[in-house]
Amino acid sequence: HASLVGRRIEGRGRDGRVAAFVGREAELAVLAEALAGAVAGSGSVVEILGDPGIGKSRLVHELISRATDARVVRLTCEPFAMDRPYFMARVLLRTALQIPFDAEAEEAGGRLMEWLHAHLPDWLDHAPLLAVAIDADVPDTRRVDELGAEFRAVRLRLAASAVLHAAFAAPLLLVVEDAMWMDEASALVLAGALESVAATPWFGCFTTRDLGQGLSSRLGFAARSLDLQPLGDQLAQELAAVLTDDAGIPHSELVELCSRAKGNPLFLLELAHARRELGSLDAIPGSLEDLIGARIDRLAPADRSLLRHAAVLGDRFNPRLFDRTLGDAFSSPVPWGRLGDFILLDQGELRFTHDLVRRVAYAGLPFRRRRELHLRIAQALVPRGEPDDARLGLLALHFDGSGHHSMAWKYNRMAGDRARENYATVEATAFLERAINNARADDAEVDAADLADAYEALADVALLSGRFDLSKDGLRAARRLRGDEPIVVARLCRKEGKLRERLGKHEAALPWFRKGLAALQAFPQNGEAAVAAERARLLTELGSTLLWRQKYHQAVRWSMDALPYALASGDRRAEAHVYRVLEWGYMELHDDRAYEFRALAEPIYEELGDFIGLGVLLVNGGVSGLLAGRWSQAADDFSQARTAFQRAGDLVNVAQAAANLAEIYVEQGHYEEAEPVLREARRVWRSSGFAMGVAAVNNCLGRGLGRSGRAAEGVELLRDAKERFGQLGHPPYVAESSARLAEVHAFASDWTAALAELDELNMTAAEETGPQVVALAMRIRGTVLARSGDVEGAREWLQRCRAIGDKQGVEWEAALAALELARLPRVGAEEADLLRRNASVVLTSMGVDIERVLPPL
Repeated sequence: HASLVGRRIEGRGRDGRVAAFVGREAELAVLAEALAGAVAGSGSVVEILGDPGIGKSRLVHELISRATDARVVRLTCEPFAMDRPYFMARVLLRTALQIPFDAEAEEAGGRLMEWLHAHLPDWLDHAPLLAVAIDADVPDTRRVDELGAEFRAVRLRLAASAVLHAAFAAPLLLVVEDAMWMDEASALVLAGALESVAATPWFGCFTTRDLGQGLSSRLGFAARSLDLQPLGDQLAQELAAVLTDDAGIPHSELVELCSRAKGNPLFLLELAHARRELGSLDAIPGSLEDLIGARIDRLAPADRSLLRHAAVLGDRFNPRLFDRTLGDAFSSPVPWGRLGDFILLDQGELRFTHDLVRRVAYAGLPFRRRRELHLRIAQALVPRGEPDDARLGLLALHFDGSGHHSMAWKYNRMAGDRARENYATVEATAFLERAINNARADDAEVDAADLADAYEALADVALLSGRFDLSKDGLRAARRLRGDEPIVVARLCRKEGKLRERLGKHEAALPWFRKGLAALQAFPQNGEAAVAAERARLLTELGSTLLWRQKYHQAVRWSMDALPYALASGDRRAEAHVYRVLEWGYMELHDDRAYEFRALAEPIYEELGDFIGLGVLLVNGGVSGLLAGRWSQAADDFSQARTAFQRAGDLVNVAQAAANLAEIYVEQGHYEEAEPVLREARRVWRSSGFAMGVAAVNNCLGRGLGRSGRAAEGVELLRDAKERFGQLGHPPYVAESSARLAEVHAFASDWTAALAELDELNMTAAEETGPQVVALAMRIRGTVLARSGDVEGAREWLQRCRAIGDKQGVEWEAALAALELARLPRVGAEEADLLRRNASVVLTSMGVDIERVLPPL
């Protein structure tokens, strides 16, 4: 059968030489089953987690060799591209649209427009947004021109998701290797497309070392995790025997090789290679990096120099780029074939066989030489016109490595601003931080106002990406540089207060908002729109902070004061913010006006494409539903809020919405589902210094673990939460932690400790938290008294719990108290049956696993 080999359309991937496949049958079976499900129309994602060299890529290669009924698209992420927004999205989207990787921007734009016209005509007016991700030139559209710059990345992700679903309608095996190195903007694009993976014929198979960065299920899509462990002794010896089959190595030495490798297949491969070359175990280095370094050192000097120079370009590079930037130091043509053990030709590009190889080779260059090479590469890449996103990231990277501070400032600042416009917050933070570091050098000669703007921009994106210390430093530096401009001071003070609020330090936030208002006293009350908008924002933030302090009436008054300024300014975002805070305040006051203000805020956020504001509004609705017992509605609100925050790049609030969703799981008794979500939220908040969030997670996680039989862990976490809330100055949350501690003691049948905790409980503070905590404390006291033999005392407290639950709308606590009453001695069978049936109706409708939420008899 004759065939015509056309232009390649698939994504990048690793091919190269493949070692023997030994073990991993169980893991391969899981992958094969998931692939079969995708072919049948039920998609899924599996994340393969493991240390370097543990065999992740080899397992994936084996899966691909068996994928006869699905199209295979492979992406390999690179650490050098982590700060380049949409780098991997460009690879995937060009693959989907059948646009060659080497196509110039004009050609790519033409192909994009043709494809949209043929397949997705409703998305033609979004072509300029897609062009950003695929590096294309297309005509402007009115739809995009009228869209604010801060909302374009959100629409871009929606458009990209539509393209991917339309392009990959047939069974697809999407392999992403080293997913932890995917740039955040690309990860958000792909995560958005994967939210509905179950309804697609896609199987996503991702390899990673760290689920906390890059592309992973932390971004909201469902995934199963496979944690690869080292090979057992027998399997390791089997692999070693295959690798050294023709070398005549004694069995005792095979055992020694396996012992040194500790079950790591790549380490074993390198050890076997070294044993074959050196002929003795005595001369073999002891670590994987040293083994690779020794192999590099055994190269001829010219080849060793070539390998180390290539390492400056990154894990993967175009040979033409090497020729253009560094090639004049080597013979022509460059003898890449002699480096076949370290560098492979892969789909028109050169790549290192493993990132460890590149890192070891790069480390072998003297520091001064690295700088010289980075500078040569950067100067060769400087464009005549405006650089595209891909080149901009490379210029920023190489000028930063070169020590040329003024050019490093320029291109890192440009790259940071470009990433910020696209809501690539993680990448923007990295670029702006590098820009400022270079600007501080004596020879950078950066204008003070420009530097202040960069500090403020860094503070903004660092706040969203959870780097609160960096945000604080940025705001302090910006105030130092622009402290003589009142409206700028007011804005920076507002951001300082917002930062304290994010840290859970609400009392410390209030002086900053007042200081910002004081800075605006120089302007008349009915002055320009910008001043009115800033007044509105400051007054609204004051109201928001007072809500956190449980001072609901004061919060509503401050927010009402803000409304005339917001309306006078014409700033729709400021207006929506006032409505959102008023909705929250009236919700806490159980006032139906909350629904009116929610109805006013929601369409404004949707009109603006402000997904952060919309997300917070949805969280408020979820909290309201949770407290009112509408748990299905609350779960839906929290889930939608998490999606909104993901779209906006607000990683801290993504964790907030996920933690709120996990709290529902705990209330329902689904502790296994809640635990990983809560631990991930705590990891995000710990790394960002969000003390309030850490305390809240420990409170919820402690309750879940304590109820599920892990009392010691639960008690420790709740005591930690109680202490943290106390340090943060939140007595109501301290009271809630005390009530939950008493519950965990009751689950552990430690009646004395439970009563001691309840006796210590500050009921005034508990009442400020809300009726649900008061009802919980009453129910647990009644439960403990019943177990201790005080039946009449138990009856009294459980009846009081039912009364407050029925009166205040805490129906789940009333239902749980009814179940406890049904357990008491001297309760007639008919009465007990009625109590159980009525309680069951309530709890079942809320999804509660009744057997798991009551302390044992």
